[in-house]
Amino acid sequence: MIIESAAPTGMAWAATEVKAKIVNMSFGGPELDPVEHAINTLSQRYEILLVAGG
Repeated sequence: MIIESAAPTGMAWAATEVKAKIVNMSFGGPELDPVEHAINTLSQRYEILLVAGG
């Protein structure tokens, strides 16, 4: 699924290149463990609020 590979890359880009403080994302479908992991990691590392809900 494209979302699983592209979403963490996009979140990292927003945190590191754009220096975004808030990123709002919405995903549907089954639980996306790689996305959840990326949200938690990037939120802690870059003090960014990443929001994803299904």
